[in-house]
Amino acid sequence: MTVTKHKTYKNSDILDFCNITGDNHFFHDPEFMKNRGKKPIIPGIQVLLTAIALEEEKLSSNQPAYLEANFGNMLFPGSIIRHQAVEGHNPGNTYFTAQTTNTEGPTKDLLTSEDKHGNKEKTYLQTNSKLVSIIEDLEGRTHAYLIDRGLEKYFASTLGLKDPKTIRLLYSIALASNAIINTGRDIQNDEAIKALRTEDESELAKRLMDTKREPLPAYTSLSLTLPEQDTKPGDDRLVYTVRTEFMPEKTGTFDVQCEQNGNLLFQGTYNITLIPKKVLFRMAEHLEEK
Repeated sequence: MTVTKHKTYKNSDILDFCNITGDNHFFHDPEFMKNRGKKPIIPGIQVLLTAIALEEEKLSSNQPAYLEANFGNMLFPGSIIRHQAVEGHNPGNTYFTAQTTNTEGPTKDLLTSEDKHGNKEKTYLQTNSKLVSIIEDLEGRTHAYLIDRGLEKYFASTLGLKDPKTIRLLYSIALASNAIINTGRDIQNDEAIKALRTEDESELAKRLMDTKREPLPAYTSLSLTLPEQDTKPGDDRLVYTVRTEFMPEKTGTFDVQCEQNGNLLFQGTYNITLIPKKVLFRMAEHLEEK
């Protein structure tokens, strides 16, 4: 079974999503990029969650257990993007793709799935699996967010979601970007933890938080374990624990854990690559001349 949704992202869609998640990197800012003759980059997490939302009925009736996403090309407003959810050979697996469908130019993939030989990086969701691996007592920097019910409701409406559990899960994944950004800010600015800061963390923080420096962060992949949720009505905080690891000049990883009322919503790893600013601007699409 295949579920498909075509969507043309507008600048307002990007602004709304970034306001919800707190992702304030300039390459998502339509006005900043416009002043440089470029289009803003659509957040990869936004496209991923739009695809996953296609399977809301499956998510609400089955226990999600594992999510893996691999991000490919940058995508930009104005392109018609086809999001698809395809049931795998294993009924518990759903594979996701997101690609441009423009009549001119080559097709571009953001989310990748299996090719006919099964040797392509995959983006998929696994349900009803008992193979759950959790890092006990993950240590890192903690950020707690009061859930803004208005923003959460608006987030649900933008993705067409109705199931409360699915809304809360995808909303918590979206907000992880804010926790990651704030972790970088903490590492860079908090005088109280300077003595505990590692050299790798200091360098990563500089690269994450100072947009005048190069290179800049971009998600390449994520893998999340999703244990059975036991959230209760009235829970009003999401608590994130973030641990960083940095490999100079190339990549960084963030181990992220999200809890609500002491219950684990997800735990996993976000991987980034660091792209020089000049390269990023060169990769961004030009605004059409009018």
